[in-house]
Amino acid sequence: MKGNDILKAMNGIDGKYLNEQTEIRAGSGKRIRRPAAMIAAVCAALAMTVTAGAAVYQAFFHKESVEHYISGSDSLPETVCVSMENEHLRLTIDKLLYDGNAPLMIVTAESFDEEGRAIASESPAVYYSKTGRAEDRVYAGGAELIRGENEDPDIYKYVYELDYTEFDLSKPVWLHFMKGQFDECEPIEVKTNGEVRQETFAAQLNIEKNLDTADYYSADGRRITLSPIGAYIGEGFTLENPDDSLLRSMQFRYSDGRTEPLGDSHTRSFHIGTDTQDGVTTVEYERCFFGEVLDISGIDALIVQGTEFVKK
Repeated sequence: MKGNDILKAMNGIDGKYLNEQTEIRAGSGKRIRRPAAMIAAVCAALAMTVTAGAAVYQAFFHKESVEHYISGSDSLPETVCVSMENEHLRLTIDKLLYDGNAPLMIVTAESFDEEGRAIASESPAVYYSKTGRAEDRVYAGGAELIRGENEDPDIYKYVYELDYTEFDLSKPVWLHFMKGQFDECEPIEVKTNGEVRQETFAAQLNIEKNLDTADYYSADGRRITLSPIGAYIGEGFTLENPDDSLLRSMQFRYSDGRTEPLGDSHTRSFHIGTDTQDGVTTVEYERCFFGEVLDISGIDALIVQGTEFVKK
């Protein structure tokens, strides 16, 4: 039995939050309406490629969306900020972070009318392509949506952990926002004056490592990679219980001698992919998203289920 791409747990979620996640695959100011075709906006100070034929416009960065999912985000590097919109909806990639294992993206959807609200509430999935054509797509990831009870009905904030196993990220890639999941996706449909048309919200980006990381090794050579926003386990791990998690019990040993458990936040999550054969569950990957920014420079060792992993 294969347990790939399962969101195993969302721990520490405040009771006032509603979690409307979709499946993740790895191994979810002032309004300006534009009645013309899709507009793509970019931060002028950051280099990237805009969607073909689109106009360059002002970027709509949403700091509150980034803070919603990663508290203390001011210490994170600046990244591309891309806004794509039509008369019904604006999608903005507010943050794109990459630790060399899995890209993480925070997106804000701003609806301008009922049509836009309907699209935003469905949490569009993301697909890669090399060509910019949606028909050449490869599934990249679904949105995780953690939404407060009294949040603005016109604003949705998503976090995506993007797949990195089946696509070459060493070159610029197109990201397409579409309805549905995996092969069941379709372009976003919008209706204007009774006429239905299909549109693909898309932009071409460079996905480059922009987070510092540190590797920690056990005595038998297994490795855990730590970044300021998450931890990643690779090969060589097994589970006694297929429904368990390795990183849930993680502790940090600091250079001043103190040992502390993994902190808590309302957006902390664990993603794990496993493969069970003949009663043995092999961990293909596990990733913990902290939901906050950690200073990893002073962490000398990690302790996971009684095993020490030392920084090298």
